[in-house]
Amino acid sequence: TGEDYELVIVSAEWEDLLKRMVRYHFDLSEEERRELENRPLKASDVAWITEITLTEHPVPGRDEVSVNGLRPGGEYELADFNLTTARDLSQMPNLRSLTMEIGTISDYEELADCISLEELSIVSAEPLKNTAWLSSLPRLKSLHLEISMFTHLYALGFNNEDPTTFSPDKMPDTDYHEQVSYGEEFFADLAKCTGLESLNIQHLGAFDSSFLEELPNLYYFRLSGEDSETETGQERLADYEKNPEHYRWLRTLVIDDEWVLNGE
Repeated sequence: TGEDYELVIVSAEWEDLLKRMVRYHFDLSEEERRELENRPLKASDVAWITEITLTEHPVPGRDEVSVNGLRPGGEYELADFNLTTARDLSQMPNLRSLTMEIGTISDYEELADCISLEELSIVSAEPLKNTAWLSSLPRLKSLHLEISMFTHLYALGFNNEDPTTFSPDKMPDTDYHEQVSYGEEFFADLAKCTGLESLNIQHLGAFDSSFLEELPNLYYFRLSGEDSETETGQERLADYEKNPEHYRWLRTLVIDDEWVLNGE
């Protein structure tokens, strides 16, 4: 809006990264750099930031941390930035694209303040407990929600001493279906995101596709999580034939890795 204000960043490591990116982006002089180091970041400092990617890879050294395509120099892990709250991300005033696979954040509802968001991808440690905030994003066109399999990889012998945001205590100790199953409220919240054009969700078990009728702009939909060869998988595939009116807007449909529409 042109009204400047100071940002309140919880993670000192994340703030340090942002300041490094600001210095590079604006090619600050030594005097300007010293001035930046001795004051909080302002909205005007980060107004140029439109895209942030934070993706943890199970193989050490392959994490991706980028701000508008800029990456930290040297060797680093996503865990090095100690990002513990989505509030540190939601203060970017012009953020349009956000991709996150991180195990230390659970307060995703803080992203409701990112009213410029058009693309949002969250691969979390567990299903989102609150999704009502998604309807607060008026420009949201692309949404990807998935549960990270990162924690499951510990069972395959990965070294728990490697830096990671997915700590061993996040290893699911309940049935996998309970970990990745959403209730009716989740789909009701998705139905309110009427500007969606692309939707990619992971959900196990029964599936009611009627919410799709509320998304007239949706052209791509992917539902994943089940094995298409199982009874439940077959029921989910059959829903397309039983309820074609729910899918009439779509140009591309993928259900449990089976291409139902636009297979080529």
